[in-house]
Amino acid sequence: MGDSLAVAAAVAGVNAASRGLGAKPSVGAKLGDWFRTQQEAGKDLVAKIDFQDATVIAVIGAVMSYKEKKMVALITQAVGSFIKLYLLMLFVRVLLTWFPNVDWMRQPWAILRQVTDPYLNLFRNLIPPIMGQIDFTPILGFMVLQFLAKVLSSDPSVGRF
Repeated sequence: MGDSLAVAAAVAGVNAASRGLGAKPSVGAKLGDWFRTQQEAGKDLVAKIDFQDATVIAVIGAVMSYKEKKMVALITQAVGSFIKLYLLMLFVRVLLTWFPNVDWMRQPWAILRQVTDPYLNLFRNLIPPIMGQIDFTPILGFMVLQFLAKVLSSDPSVGRF
């Protein structure tokens, strides 16, 4: 580090001598001198780093990115699990529509209806019931949720769904 200070002092002395003895250096000249000294100090620092230090720095960088990857994987798995649970609720909802005696205003069916109807209503605006009776919106809803669950639960390192 002492060598870099000597180099910086020598560079500053040469610059001052080239400008004249009594001349006051400009802000740009001072800034240029500062950048040159920082560059020399950086070169000295890089020269002092050996292979082991560089390896430790690279491993620390890899570990940090690994933790970030694990966090993203955890979040996507949680969302994928929620989607699978929602698919199960939609399936129960569709099965219960086959039984005309189910009272949708009583518990626990009212909660099931309140949770699943907003999602199904998105598709009911796109596909009206056929002959006023047959509703194909759950099929489209299942397809969209299955696709999302498959994408979220896939391994990104493999590159397939």
